[in-house]
Amino acid sequence: RRVLHGRFVRVEPLEAERHCDDLHAAFSADPEHLRWEYRFQSGFATRADLLAYLVSIETSTAAYYGVYVDLTTGKAAGLGSLMSIDQLHGSIEIGAIMLAPSLSRTAAGTEALILQIRWAFSLGYRRVEWTCDPHNAASMRAAQRLGFSFELTQRQRYATKGRNRDKACFAICDGAEWAAVDAQQRAWLEPTNFDDAGQQRQALSTLTAPLLRCVAAAEPSAHSNANGQPSGAPLRQRRWSEDEDEVRWCAGWVTPPRPVRKTLSGEYVSCVPLTLEHAKPLGLAFNTMLDSPYALWDHLSDGPFPTRESFNEWLGRQSVSTDPLWFALEVRGEECDARGLAAFRCVDEAHGTIEVGPLIFGFGLARSRAATEAVFLLLNWAFKHGYRRVVWQADAHHAASCNAAERHGF
Repeated sequence: RRVLHGRFVRVEPLEAERHCDDLHAAFSADPEHLRWEYRFQSGFATRADLLAYLVSIETSTAAYYGVYVDLTTGKAAGLGSLMSIDQLHGSIEIGAIMLAPSLSRTAAGTEALILQIRWAFSLGYRRVEWTCDPHNAASMRAAQRLGFSFELTQRQRYATKGRNRDKACFAICDGAEWAAVDAQQRAWLEPTNFDDAGQQRQALSTLTAPLLRCVAAAEPSAHSNANGQPSGAPLRQRRWSEDEDEVRWCAGWVTPPRPVRKTLSGEYVSCVPLTLEHAKPLGLAFNTMLDSPYALWDHLSDGPFPTRESFNEWLGRQSVSTDPLWFALEVRGEECDARGLAAFRCVDEAHGTIEVGPLIFGFGLARSRAATEAVFLLLNWAFKHGYRRVVWQADAHHAASCNAAERHGF
C-alpha cells in the first residue's frame, strides 16, 4: 500500500471514511448509474451504501484498491484495483475501475491507470491483465489504447444481473513488450504532448496501436438493458429433475452444487473419489521410479516424483483436497485398478463455471475409450447439475492436450 504520484493525478490507498464524500459527490454526476452497468455492482444511491461497499474492499488482501485524486481539484474522482494476484506465476490484473464523469476521458484518468500498470511491473510481475465485458466498447477501447493486446473471449464466464456475461481478456507481458508500451505511455505524458489548454497533441492510441499483437472491437449484441446499453442474453439454465430423471431448460439462474466425492460410473471406467488406497496401482501405472515416465508431468504444475514416498505424500494431500477434487480412474475388467487421475477444479458455482483437469493418464489408460469416457462422465455431471461453462486448459505447447480438448468438443 503506497501512494503513486503523477503529473495529473495521485493514486492513494483506499481509506473508506476519508474518501467516501469525494467519491459519492463525483459518482452522483451519473444519477442513473449508467457507468455501473458492466460492473457487478449497480451503483450506490446513498452515501451510506457507497461507504458500506468501500469498507468491504478497504482491507481486502485479494485486491489492492487505489483512489484516483485529480490534482487539479484535489478531489477523489475514481478508483481501481490490482487484483487476481498470482504471485507464484507473476500475473496480476488491473480492474474494478470506476471513473466519475469528471475524470473520464482526461489525462488524469489515463495517468492513474498508467501509474498502476507501471507499479505492477516494477514489483516484478511478468504479466498484467485487463478484462471486461466484450459489449463494453469503452473498456475495450481503453485497454488497447493503454497498450494491452487482445488475447481471447471467455464465453459465458459470468452470470450477473440476470444476464449472461462473456469475458474479454487483454494483457501486456514483461520484457521487450512492456518496454515498448512503457516508452509510448511516457512519451504521451510528456509536457510537450499537451497544448496550453491541456489538450493532447498526439493520441495515446496512435502511439500504442503499432505495438498491439491482436486487436478486437466490442461485440455486437441482439440484447440490451433497460437503458439501451448492449448486454448479454437473459439467463437460462439446464436443470436436472431427480423426480423426473431428465434435464430441462429453465428461465433464470439457480446456483449449481459444488462437485462431491461420489463415484461416477461408466461402461469402461469409473471415476472414484481419490484415496491413499489408490497410491500403489497409480504408482505402477505412472511408473514414477523410472526416468522415462517423467515426460508425463512435463506440462503439469506438479511432479515428477523421484521416489514412491514423494508421490504418496503428494497423493495424500490431493486425496483431501476439495478444489481440485480428484478422482482415480478405475478401468473396468482390469480388477478395477486405478490407471489415471482426473479432477474438477476452479469451481465457481456463483457463475456456473468449472474446469476439468488435470487429466493424468497412465499405462493402459492413455489413448483408450476408457480415458475418453472418463472425460465424458465429468462433463455430463457438470452440465447435468446446471453448470453453464466447462473449461479445459492446457500448455499451448502441449499438442496432445490441445488436440484432445478439440476432440472432446472444447
